[in-house]
Amino acid sequence: MPTYPDRYQIIEEMKDRYPITWLAEMAKIQRSGYYKWLKNSKVSLRKQDDIL
Repeated sequence: MPTYPDRYQIIEEMKDRYPITWLAEMAKIQRSGYYKWLKNSKVSLRKQDDIL
């Protein structure tokens, strides 16, 4: 079974083809956890840009 960050990444890649609710259910994660991961990953990308 993939780790949680891997599951979130898979959902991110498939979200244009399938509903996030369904993907979260299949990955056995909470939808809110996915959105929290998404928010935090965008912040970290912004921090990486600031460092550069």
